[in-house]
Amino acid sequence: TSFGGGASNNGTSSYNLTLSQYCYKNGNNESHIPDIIIKCIDFIEMNKKNLETEGIYRKSGSQSLIEEVERRLYLNHDDLDFSVDDIHVVANVLKRFLRRLSDPIISFEIYDPLISLVKDNNLIMNLPLSDNSNVELDSDLFEFIKVSITKLLQQLPVENLEVLKLLIKHINLVAQYDKFNLMNLHNLTLV
Repeated sequence: TSFGGGASNNGTSSYNLTLSQYCYKNGNNESHIPDIIIKCIDFIEMNKKNLETEGIYRKSGSQSLIEEVERRLYLNHDDLDFSVDDIHVVANVLKRFLRRLSDPIISFEIYDPLISLVKDNNLIMNLPLSDNSNVELDSDLFEFIKVSITKLLQQLPVENLEVLKLLIKHINLVAQYDKFNLMNLHNLTLV
């Protein structure tokens, strides 16, 4: 299945594929990160204006433009030119790609153990998520959490882990502009 009609050999969408399957079908085996993700993030991070756009991941772009960009992306990976003025279109293309994967980046296999780790150790309260936090970090708890999360993440396919690393860096950068884009870490986790 693809967006807007049948997919060519070079035009496979992410719909009902795992990230590993998508990378294999589209020749992204060496980088482990699909071109569509890299190109969307590069475009968003291209300049300060894009990063400062209000509601960058919250507001919706034009549906017809989103579908046109997706169609171009899936038909021709090498010649992608975001000739759109609306950064929300590109952000929506990235979100839709990730949502259409059959297995999320943080896979079903590690999701429940990860949530249990957070709940069982009351990490919402015990782990500071920002430099402004008044929570004192327990070094033993931190080491335990670091080892536990590392073990869980090692269960992910390499493609998922590489995309997760890239998304964490990207989300962190977008959150640094939250005074302008109104997308703090809390808002970004909801998208």
